[in-house]
Amino acid sequence: MSISKAARQFNIPRTTVFDKLEGKSPLECMGRPGFHSTLGKTTEDELVAWINNSNERGLYISRDGLLTSIQKIMSERKPQRRKLFRNCKPSKRFFYPFQNRHPELKWKTEAHRKRDKLTEAAVKLWLKNVDSQLGENAKILGCPERVFSVELLVFACPERHLILKIPKKGDKELVSTLFAANANGIFMTPQTFYMAQRLPAKAHKVPPGWKISKTESGYITPSAFYDYFTSTFVTFLTDNKVQRPVIVYIDGQKSNLTFHLKKFCDEQKILLVPLCPEASHILHPLNVTLFESIRNNWMSARTDIEDANATFMTKYNLPTLLNMFMMMDGRKEDLIHKFKTTGLCPLKSDCISEVFEGFEDHQASSTSRKRETLSSVAQSMEVDYEDPLNSEVASEASTVDDNEYSVNSDLISEDSEVDCNELNSVDPKVPEVSQAPEVPHCSQHHPAMKILELELGALESHLSFFEKRIKLSLLSEFRKTKAKAQSQWKGEGKCTELYNVWRGIVIDVEEARNRLRVNT
Repeated sequence: MSISKAARQFNIPRTTVFDKLEGKSPLECMGRPGFHSTLGKTTEDELVAWINNSNERGLYISRDGLLTSIQKIMSERKPQRRKLFRNCKPSKRFFYPFQNRHPELKWKTEAHRKRDKLTEAAVKLWLKNVDSQLGENAKILGCPERVFSVELLVFACPERHLILKIPKKGDKELVSTLFAANANGIFMTPQTFYMAQRLPAKAHKVPPGWKISKTESGYITPSAFYDYFTSTFVTFLTDNKVQRPVIVYIDGQKSNLTFHLKKFCDEQKILLVPLCPEASHILHPLNVTLFESIRNNWMSARTDIEDANATFMTKYNLPTLLNMFMMMDGRKEDLIHKFKTTGLCPLKSDCISEVFEGFEDHQASSTSRKRETLSSVAQSMEVDYEDPLNSEVASEASTVDDNEYSVNSDLISEDSEVDCNELNSVDPKVPEVSQAPEVPHCSQHHPAMKILELELGALESHLSFFEKRIKLSLLSEFRKTKAKAQSQWKGEGKCTELYNVWRGIVIDVEEARNRLRVNT
């Protein structure tokens, strides 16, 4: 039967029949033609079932994860269908109607952490659910060589300067590194991702067994996460003859899962287990061993490398520095110990109490380190931080005339000698110091967090007080020198001492901010 005859017999437009036969439109239409019907009902139902199943297990799919999955699906279809989307990948014009058609789905952006409500009972319940979900595969947790942990470490690069931080909106450039290790303390090949269209030659100077790649922002993408599992992860399992299936602990709210990665893991017998969302910062073995060591010693290690090489550190030196932390003595034993003490391998809920006690001790030690930093800065600058944090002093300072503490441009001049003792003699009880930042709601549940925030506020206030006594043109030169990661002042010699004091306070403020972000 011809197309024209079939169209007349069944009262269907001839172009509709032609498009169905040529594959220009799906055989199963979900309504009017457009972006929402290009996948077809069968494919969309499969995606919805995949997202629902992932949500039930604690794995949340991002918008980019869904669109990347659809891109791969469309690239496998006929050439005529590939032209429906640019580069076969749909845009938000497809995503938002898809989200409206399925309001029951939970997305990665909607899954917020509630660490202030973290309890020991919640973690024990999560361990019990993991045991029930794995079923017969729970016995794998007794074999350390078959239990893995995968985590991402992210750096920001403002003006070529590396800062260890949690990524957020507004970061123009990031550098992320993906680590993986098993419960025997053996690391897989790490992979670092840069923001670049083409990697320069100096980026390939990495330690042996280290991979580099590029993405649009420097942050790992769902397609890059899929490539890591299909190449590096499976190659490690094959070369070391690891028995399948294997278990991989990941952060369910930071993962970059796709539909095809789920299929690949099912075929390769790789079981993805999301960590407890509120407790990933204390349960993830890589986070409490390698990453904690990097956070605590990052500034000193970076300074040592800059001083040894007589040049500032760039983002392309990052793999070398991270490899130094990864190969430190005792790293393997520490990783094995953390897998056991966190109850992940073997699966035990008895040691959770010790984990919470260790976390409280860590908070206390972090607070003590902040106090030591604060006291050292206060001693060097002869500033008492206790008075400005006192409510009585704050109330008195609030009534002081601002003009009394106006910036004196003649105090530090490029044409006069710089005397730091003159700065120390100025009364530090100024309104800026007394205005400590308001404590967020989460600090009411954690006194240690309140102390950290108050100490950070004191450091920032002292930095503001210090900078107001420096001439603006000279302060601008200080900031440019600091942005270039130069440890020594190369300007006028009479400003060297002043620059060293200012740079030390700035570094203390940066470390305080990073630690507060990590703990929150």
